[in-house]
Amino acid sequence: MKKKGISSVISVVLIIFVTIILIGLLAAFVFPLVRDSIVFSGLASSMDITEAVYDSSISSPSLFISLKRNSEEVNLSGLKFVVAIQGNSVPYEIRSNLPGIGEERAYQLTDISSKPDYVEVYAIARKGNLEKILPLSDKQDVTVGQWGVGANAVDGELPPLFISLPSGSSPIA
Repeated sequence: MKKKGISSVISVVLIIFVTIILIGLLAAFVFPLVRDSIVFSGLASSMDITEAVYDSSISSPSLFISLKRNSEEVNLSGLKFVVAIQGNSVPYEIRSNLPGIGEERAYQLTDISSKPDYVEVYAIARKGNLEKILPLSDKQDVTVGQWGVGANAVDGELPPLFISLPSGSSPIA
């Protein structure tokens, strides 16, 4: 009786072929995940919230958030603010008037009926055709006061102010 089996040459070729396929799958799925993490890794330290003030003394109670962008070179395509009010989250998204490197900007978030508990800021960063939303800071507690009075006036001047409505809203003319 003759036994039949695979020759050692064919088995070595099959093992090499399977190894090449596994390396290809690894390169296709795992490497892009690691690459994206590395591309956006410096973003978390690229911006600081210098102040978050709820001002109810004006006609439309608002939250004023002042951000300072550090020298980190990141292709920032937007900012997302998430305001927590009595257990509910209200998102705001800004795609224009973003702070440049070394600049400080202030944003007035309108349509806020009561004092927010805290605010979180996320960066919308772009690298090629990839866009990612990443946290910039921990939760920032909100203080109550008047915008433009006291600590938030830097050397007697306020940072440029831009007004934003909740995501999905349109400006009131």
